[in-house]
Amino acid sequence: MIRTGMYNELTNLLPLERQRALAREYVVRLSIVGVVLLTVLTLIAAALLFPTYVYLSKSMSAEEARLAAIESALSSTNEASLSARLTALTKDAALLTALAEMHGVGPSVDEVAAKLVELGFRDATGDSDG
Repeated sequence: MIRTGMYNELTNLLPLERQRALAREYVVRLSIVGVVLLTVLTLIAAALLFPTYVYLSKSMSAEEARLAAIESALSSTNEASLSARLTALTKDAALLTALAEMHGVGPSVDEVAAKLVELGFRDATGDSDG
């Protein structure tokens, strides 16, 4: 009977040291191919991203110019509004100052309450002083 297949142990006739060296060379070659492939893919990705970078930088400068125009328009509008509010606040402050200086014009709340108690009215708690 003729056998056509060989045992797996008999197919590799290289010595053990040479088998390890061959395996190391294979790993080194595969690693080099992987690093070269990764480098090529990185360069391609960078080349494809460059137009996006240019577009975004132009867009950003256009938006900055637009923002500066809006800020200048708002500052002129805010200055007029601020001036009107400042004038109104100044008038209110002057009115409050004038009212504070007129303290002797009429009776105080305490004087009115005391007069009501004299006349027989009760205070808010229901007690009377007289």
